[in-house]
Amino acid sequence: MPNEPQYRAGVCRLLLEHVEALDEGAEIVGRVGSASLRAIRDSSALAWIPARFSDEVADATLAVLKQERFTRFWAVQADGWGQSPLFAPIIEASRRIFGPGNPWGKLKWYGRAWSVTTRNLGQFVSSQDGRMVVVEHRDIPPSHRIERIAYSTAGTITGLVEAAGHTPDLDVDADALSSTGLLRFCIRW
Repeated sequence: MPNEPQYRAGVCRLLLEHVEALDEGAEIVGRVGSASLRAIRDSSALAWIPARFSDEVADATLAVLKQERFTRFWAVQADGWGQSPLFAPIIEASRRIFGPGNPWGKLKWYGRAWSVTTRNLGQFVSSQDGRMVVVEHRDIPPSHRIERIAYSTAGTITGLVEAAGHTPDLDVDADALSSTGLLRFCIRW
């Protein structure tokens, strides 16, 4: 399908590896269908695969970990992205340009990372005002206008700010998620 939401397989594999490393990893992976696992494990890292395969892993992770631990899982995973061949160049560039202790660079470039690792899953737009950043996830397709997306994105944003050495204060506005596909995050540190 031409407008089907997709991820790069390497991003999905990174997610699966982080899930498998959890104490509950076997339980989570046991909830994921073999077709999804095969697509994630066997595809080239740069290949585009349907988002539904990774979504199945994320849904199973949320079901086992529950909201609070699921959100924290994403924060920890985001901190490890600097070791990934897909994300390391973007994270290193943001560190060099904005400085290692400035979360703004990572939050701004999160949208760039998103745009090269997803298709038809919306876009991220960021703006800064001093020590406050607004990140909007716009044009989220109907298939992904669910709470899990707000939890994982909040966790990712938290992890990016923490990786810069700060404790984030994060406000999530999901009021328009189901109707227009907009998530808005206001981050202070």
